[in-house]
Amino acid sequence: MCCRPPLLSLSVYCLQLQNKLQEARGTLTAAVDPTTGKKLFHPETGRAPNFARGNAKAGGVGEYLYNLKQQQDDKARAVKEEQERKRVEDMQCDKQNASSKSMVRALQTKRFRQVRAAESCNALLHSLITPELPAKHGASVVCFWVVVSGSRAC
Repeated sequence: MCCRPPLLSLSVYCLQLQNKLQEARGTLTAAVDPTTGKKLFHPETGRAPNFARGNAKAGGVGEYLYNLKQQQDDKARAVKEEQERKRVEDMQCDKQNASSKSMVRALQTKRFRQVRAAESCNALLHSLITPELPAKHGASVVCFWVVVSGSRAC
């Protein structure tokens, strides 16, 4: 155990803390920028900007920010219009390749032939049902019997 009186040890401890505080303050006051000679970590306040912000002719920061927002809005509007134009163009575009086109063409031809065959069949049946039509067109009664029997040699 220590033989020192408690009051003496407290005064020594207080002196040690004061010495540490002086050293810390010395390091903070010694922190100086070598190029400017000013203290480090002490900003200047209440001064004008070191550089011009925005366009000085446009009327200051407010005008600059307003014009910047207008430019951004114009750019966004142009992008949106381009996307809309592409969407409309894609909707109007014919997206068939060669094989799809040939398949569609073949189906159209087939349906056209079926329609024409149905029309000619209807016209022939109509001419067979009404007796005056074959006489007008030069058809004979033999044709009627051949069509009804199922052969097409008319």
